[in-house]
Amino acid sequence: MTDIINTDDIADGENQYQLDLFALVDAPGMQLVNGKQVVSAYSNSIGSIDLIPRFKRGADAVVPREQFSNPKSIIENHYVAGRNRLICKIQPAIITRKIDGIEKEFYAWPGDREDLIEKVLFLIASNKGLEVIRTPGGVSRYGIYFTLYEIREQLKRIGKTRPYDVIRESLLIIRDSRTSIAQKDGDKEVSITHHIFADAVLEVTGTGRGRDRCFITFSDFVIEEIQKLNYRQYPFASINSHDTPLARFIHQYLTNNWTNAVVNGVRNIYVNELFNAFGKNHLSMSVKRRDLRAALQILVDSGWFLSVPYSKKVSMPGGKIDYTYALTATEIFVGEVIKANAKRKGLRTLDSEMAENPQYVLPKGHGTLL
Repeated sequence: MTDIINTDDIADGENQYQLDLFALVDAPGMQLVNGKQVVSAYSNSIGSIDLIPRFKRGADAVVPREQFSNPKSIIENHYVAGRNRLICKIQPAIITRKIDGIEKEFYAWPGDREDLIEKVLFLIASNKGLEVIRTPGGVSRYGIYFTLYEIREQLKRIGKTRPYDVIRESLLIIRDSRTSIAQKDGDKEVSITHHIFADAVLEVTGTGRGRDRCFITFSDFVIEEIQKLNYRQYPFASINSHDTPLARFIHQYLTNNWTNAVVNGVRNIYVNELFNAFGKNHLSMSVKRRDLRAALQILVDSGWFLSVPYSKKVSMPGGKIDYTYALTATEIFVGEVIKANAKRKGLRTLDSEMAENPQYVLPKGHGTLL
């Protein structure tokens, strides 16, 4: 188990109602999944987390340790948020695998599969709520209890079934890897946040489906974002059932950012900006455009956007060249945006009500895992 981030115990009832708001997602409803309407659960997306390049995309997320010296094991992904130049530094976990009967150590960065499993963890938190968990280090933090069976079933529902051993290894990578965000200030780097998860225990107890009784706790940064209501409801299966990680990311990216979408409205997406946030800006422009068109085709075929547009070459500040794609929203996409906007407005109303009247009783949540 990794070292636990040292923090003071949380105070009983401290901003608890704001954490309870996180679990007020809508009841499972009809969602567009691969072109078909399917009943599925809703989840929450914390944009300041989901749009950070925290994952090593593609192949080679797990490599033999002897191939790297320690300084080279930390990956740095540069990206831009607003006008801020940021760096996401990813320190890998160290895991063991048996190769020809011999245990070997590997560097394991969180990759595409960890991204998906992390989404399931937030799905569980959004529908079951956060609990106060006393960690083995004696620190109380907010987190969730879950089983490997629960994660496997939710992955199965979106067509991403994984063996238990793979799920467990991914949870170890999520637990033991470390992410830090720094802001570029001239020639200096200023650290602004660390990590998404604080601690996790993956233990085996009991029998049957619930035998793997696990918990994971969230970092102070995540809890602060939840308390500030910096998240949006989204249709879990609609986004996470897409075939490729890039298609899933683009859909999530637009769901978080295109909050004023209207039917047949158009929004330009910039290739370099998108791939910076995705974590694959090292690719050549021709490869980026090829992969982007393939991902957009998936979203068009699924009914979220009208067509895959031609790219347009644009000049950027500093004489750099980029390409844009003008996407046209469908009624389905706009409908989910409107629903998310209404949910966000409702949560802010409840937040104000609770702040003014502590005796106010929050409505019962309707979210549930199918």
